[in-house]
Amino acid sequence: MEQNKFKIFLKEETGPYELPKGWQWVKLGEVANVYYGKGLPQNQRRANGQYWAYGSNGPIYKTDFYLIEPPTIIMGRKGSIGAVTLVLDKCWPIDTTYYFKIKEKATNINYLYWYLKTIDFSKIAITTTKPGLNRDDLNSTKIPLPPLPEQKRIVARIEALFSKIDEIKRLRKEANDLAKTLMPSALHEVFSKADEKGWKWVRLGEIAFMRKQVTRPKGYPNEEFELYSIPAYHKTGYPEIRKGFEIGSSKFLVKSQDVLFGKLNPHIPKVWIVKNQTGKRQIATTEFFPIYAKNGNELLSKYLYWSLRDLRFLDSVLKLVIGTTGSRKRLQKGDFLNLEIPLPPLSEQKRIVAYLDNIQQKAQALQRLQEETEMEIERLRESILHMAHFRVSCDDTKV
Repeated sequence: MEQNKFKIFLKEETGPYELPKGWQWVKLGEVANVYYGKGLPQNQRRANGQYWAYGSNGPIYKTDFYLIEPPTIIMGRKGSIGAVTLVLDKCWPIDTTYYFKIKEKATNINYLYWYLKTIDFSKIAITTTKPGLNRDDLNSTKIPLPPLPEQKRIVARIEALFSKIDEIKRLRKEANDLAKTLMPSALHEVFSKADEKGWKWVRLGEIAFMRKQVTRPKGYPNEEFELYSIPAYHKTGYPEIRKGFEIGSSKFLVKSQDVLFGKLNPHIPKVWIVKNQTGKRQIATTEFFPIYAKNGNELLSKYLYWSLRDLRFLDSVLKLVIGTTGSRKRLQKGDFLNLEIPLPPLSEQKRIVAYLDNIQQKAQALQRLQEETEMEIERLRESILHMAHFRVSCDDTKV
């Protein structure tokens, strides 16, 4: 009865496709009032306020004031156009947003929220220097409205599926966190037994040289270099291929099998081994110490690399850093070369390198798998939302 009254009140619209029996196309402005958010003065923002102020992408700061009672839908009007948030607490939508209040009991706010998430509102945004979403265009947007019991059933099904996805994400995160512990655990297993096995301790300066030769890449403007930089280390783990004219300052000339140790902010470990990636000349930024083994018959470069990644070695580094601020602490060259590492026989080094390389490959494979799974999960969310409405547009099949 409630739905029948609602259909009399609404003007039935034609839509892009035929709906199942009992459904109707309606304009958004027919089922919800759309209001402009309002800006809060700076002095009314409180870090410990009771209520959240919402921007286009969700909650942004706390305040002592609220504008609306729940529930409401908040949508980005400027910035992240069309981004939708369902809010179940008192809140303050700021002036870059719209907020919605349902007009009639025959419309379920959760149904409206999930459906709005399937629409790309950027296609109807006004294109200016600051693109925005026009309220009249928003009010004219057509939505398919099923009977209220069907709305509730669709919402329940979507939320049940999303709950399962959230559990999958939780398990994926646990697996990813576990993958990240594999390498530190393996390094500890190897190097914590150094004294027990009678390995000798040696200063880095006794077994390794420091690269000193530098070059100015701009002197070779069209030559392509393999550039080992701190941003590249963090972003991809691979050197950048850059032409000389693109590289501003002098750089160390390095060679394959050199080990690079980041001297800036060593509390964030940066240890890299140079590989012959492309046959191009290889250079490293001066924020690295580039070292190489003095005698390849006694020390493997890859063993040196792994020993510098041992947490005990990194702890000894942190005791020596200097700097006036936490973000600009550096390790000095002399202090670095005076640090000690355990040196087992060459045959033992080879065994250690093979073991740790194998663990690293497994850990990297697991992390790649988790990243791919994360992308699949997000695509699955989108598919669920679109299928919830696409399937009913074709027939009366259950969602």
